[in-house]
Amino acid sequence: MNVSPARGLGIYASQNQVAKFDDFALFAKNVDQPSTGVKFSFLSINNGTTDQAQNKFSNAELNFDVQYTASLSNPVPNIVTAVAGDGPIKLELGGQPGDTTEPWLIWLDAMLKLPDDKLPHTITTSFGENEQSLPDGYVQQICDQFGALGARGVTMFAASGDSGPGNTCVTNDGTNSTRFNAVFPASCPFVTGVGGVRGIAPERASDFSSGGFSDKFARPAYQEQVVPAYLKNTIGTQFNGLFNASGRGFPDVSAQSFNLTFVTGGQLGGFQGTSAAAPIWAGMVGMVNAALIQAGKPPMGFINPWLYGAGSQAINDVSAGQSVGCTGTTGFGTQKFPPEFGAKLVPNASWPSVAGWDAVTGLGTPDIGKMLALRMAM
Repeated sequence: MNVSPARGLGIYASQNQVAKFDDFALFAKNVDQPSTGVKFSFLSINNGTTDQAQNKFSNAELNFDVQYTASLSNPVPNIVTAVAGDGPIKLELGGQPGDTTEPWLIWLDAMLKLPDDKLPHTITTSFGENEQSLPDGYVQQICDQFGALGARGVTMFAASGDSGPGNTCVTNDGTNSTRFNAVFPASCPFVTGVGGVRGIAPERASDFSSGGFSDKFARPAYQEQVVPAYLKNTIGTQFNGLFNASGRGFPDVSAQSFNLTFVTGGQLGGFQGTSAAAPIWAGMVGMVNAALIQAGKPPMGFINPWLYGAGSQAINDVSAGQSVGCTGTTGFGTQKFPPEFGAKLVPNASWPSVAGWDAVTGLGTPDIGKMLALRMAM
């Protein structure tokens, strides 16, 4: 594929995580030899960490993200946008004074100040949090700025989360009511939320893949032809009162999310989660955007309306499997929440994967060849 080196692909990084050059070199040697010699760079925002000697905190998330975006989009330049700082929080049960959220506004402000030739055409984030933990006005401001990125030709991807319909499944509005947990920024209508699948022929929904319906954002027009049908024909009256049936549905799409090989700390390992799926979509779309630029066409930018329309031809539907959540355990069901979290149990809490859009795999997985052909023909 003939691609342009202009603008490149961005990876959101925070929490002091650093993608390591040495780990990428080992990944190229042992997993993806065509990536040998591939380089990535850093943009530090608000003194975000780029120190290759940083080993105090886990770097697994960032190592995976960069290894998959850079290898899938090769030779598109990859830029790790490393941000430091905190965001305001509306504490959930079990939260502690001093807890914070991701520094979205700091990062978005810096990205939107970049000139067009420096602003990545594709960006992915594997970081997120329960939507309800973000104050209302603040979360709307952040989502609007994601929309501003899209208007400037940026295709923004976010992992949908790893807790099915919810993790604690309890509100933080003072009533401690049972409620499914939407995940932000995948729940923002200007972001492409990415869920997870596993297996090949057929692909199946990963049971941990988060999805559902936003309590902060209304269902956008681009979902009106698919989401109501899922609610009516698949969900029905099940789980009434546990989610916002008129809210923005997520995820939009999905990709492989189980037992993918990567390198961190000099060791080969397996990775799972929708944090694996979002970089896969970003790597593929990054190639398409770079090819479009090389052909003298604009990058895709905000992609959701197209995905739900003509772009659905470039997506493989996933109609097997289901998510699982509200079991009183943390992500992947590894341990129980402490009592102070007040986690609510919801028997059989699940979003089934069905033909068409669903709240666990979205529209489905990418067909990069069809996507490129469709966009080149526009």
